Amino acid sequence: MSLALSDVAFVAVSALGHVAEAQINGTERERFGNDLYGAYGTTFTTADGVVVYAVGISPKQWSGLLEATNATEAVAAIEAEHGVSFRDEGERFAHREAITAAIAPWVAAHGIDEVAARFDDLGVCWGRYQTFKELVDDDPRVSIESELFRNVDQPNIGTYLTPGSPVAFDGKLPVEPTPAPRLGEHTEAILADVFGLSPAEIGSLHDDGVVAS
Repeated sequence: MSLALSDVAFVAVSALGHVAEAQINGTERERFGNDLYGAYGTTFTTADGVVVYAVGISPKQWSGLLEATNATEAVAAIEAEHGVSFRDEGERFAHREAITAAIAPWVAAHGIDEVAARFDDLGVCWGRYQTFKELVDDDPRVSIESELFRNVDQPNIGTYLTPGSPVAFDGKLPVEPTPAPRLGEHTEAILADVFGLSPAEIGSLHDDGVVAS
């Protein structure tokens, strides 16, 4: 099995439509910041300064987001004003700035705990941004509770979370993460196994200061 990092990237951008747009339309997609292209999704900031991302793609997600933020009537007024229906995801994207202006005040007026509870209760598709410190302190997906990470003792540095391969079979890592090699740790093995040098030849290189281990 082989899995090239570039192939993963190409599959991702192709699935997002970038390849088809360039090939069929001969165009480059504009940059839209954090807005979700082709539907509705963007960032909001809570009253206590937490930045979250919320998405309305499916009918349930969309109605839940509007209900959660008390924006149903305001968004309906935007539809009426422009003669469009936001059942069409493309129309949500086209009018995303007006929609965000209707939703953002509610989020800005409430703290993250209240926002999280209300979003979860109403089935909103959302998540909070985190720093890397918050990630390792609070997120179980980046911890030894996850099948992906192990605590590995790195000599002269300390013990820290180290990932294995994200490709798992039957829920198990195909390769357990190990400490990074020390400088020169495998010098003698490489000289012997790859270059076929004898112990005496390797010793001579050591004596002359050509290699070290």
